[in-house]
Amino acid sequence: LQGEENDGRSVATVNGVPLSARTFEEEVARITKRNSNIPDDRLGRIKSNILERLIDRELVNQAIKKAGITVSEDDLKKSFEEYKKRFATEEQFQNYLKHGQVTVADIQKRLRDKKLLETLIDARGNLNISREEAKAFYEKNLKYYTEQARVKASHILLKLPPKPTSKQEKEVLSRIKTIQKRLKKGEDFAALAKELSEGPSKVKGGDLGYFTAKQMLKPFSDKAFSMKPGQTSSPVKTRFGYHLIRVVDTTAERTKSFDEVQEQISQSLRNKKFFKERRQLLSELKEKATIVKEIP
Repeated sequence: LQGEENDGRSVATVNGVPLSARTFEEEVARITKRNSNIPDDRLGRIKSNILERLIDRELVNQAIKKAGITVSEDDLKKSFEEYKKRFATEEQFQNYLKHGQVTVADIQKRLRDKKLLETLIDARGNLNISREEAKAFYEKNLKYYTEQARVKASHILLKLPPKPTSKQEKEVLSRIKTIQKRLKKGEDFAALAKELSEGPSKVKGGDLGYFTAKQMLKPFSDKAFSMKPGQTSSPVKTRFGYHLIRVVDTTAERTKSFDEVQEQISQSLRNKKFFKERRQLLSELKEKATIVKEIP
């Protein structure tokens, strides 16, 4: 958190420190640039909110400076690496920078500011999450830590038209039964799927990966979840057509242990506390501060 850049004009003073009019105007322009026809009353609220944010930032800045809090480059580097994990690839991160009109320096500044504020609040002893708190949350929300039973399967699909005639249905059923016979003679399921399946998974040899019962149509799920790994179904009809299903693996429903999710829960509770404690800190700082607003 760094002091406001000032060209001599200010929009407010916080404990005698002027807040730059230039910074205020840049923030207003950034928020309003996509809409030049904002009604006056709404524009007034936008400006008021921006001014409050700048005041809050300066109050926190002064409190951090008074407490002598700093952030090491190692901590900042770790925070930045953790932030980048939100993106699956470097390409996605670069796209975010491009389309979000943000720079690495902008992100690093936000992360530094947040880390400084976290450290300030932490010094008050209000961000600690005990094992008992995390355990209580876990026991109250067990349903969120329960993994549903899943099946890993492949299929061969022969499509039916939306309203098939009896003749069309018999023809598709006859074709799928011919494929079934070829499988029984030992032909490779994936090879036949690539050759004959009419579903999008044909390019992967019919592989559907893991899925829960609710992720598939009921007739398909009912059959797949009744089978054992290595088994191949007889023809199964859904609104898409006729399927032959090969089950590859199954996993039973299970509830993750507390130890597996303790760190995740603690971080989530810490984040909730952070915003609550930030509001409390600002309330205390404002109560003691001398704030003079120089615009309406």
